[in-house]
Amino acid sequence: MATDDLKPGLKAEIVTTVDDKLVVRHMGGDGVLSTPNMIGLMERAGIEAVQAHLPEGHTTVGFEVHVKHFGATPKGQKVTVRAELLEVDGRKLRFKVEAHDEDKKSETALIAARLSPFNTRLEGQQAFRELDLLLSTLGQAIDLPRFEP
Repeated sequence: MATDDLKPGLKAEIVTTVDDKLVVRHMGGDGVLSTPNMIGLMERAGIEAVQAHLPEGHTTVGFEVHVKHFGATPKGQKVTVRAELLEVDGRKLRFKVEAHDEDKKSETALIAARLSPFNTRLEGQQAFRELDLLLSTLGQAIDLPRFEP
């Protein structure tokens, strides 16, 4: 698999507004950006940094994330996420990713990903959809406690 076009320094930026799909409400109020969704935005920025340079029929699949989440971003605020490819080691890629909101609260992450054919990705997405369905069914059957600060 040719990865000659993948060079450290490739970058991408995503700007999005925190909406109902990205928040958790267990802290009260209108909700804040959830950590899993923040990591998802970070991974998406990494994908966008390299996707145009990947072999046809391939994408990246994250397998390791080291993240520091310093503060809550409320619903309605814009979040800017920037990713930069730091290293290419065969099929393994390493990204530095930073995110900040309008109040300049920042988050940092190192994300490791592998190049993978799309069919593997689609199989994984199907597994996640099935897991999501199972968890939502369980969530309806179990009265989960609400965190009260």
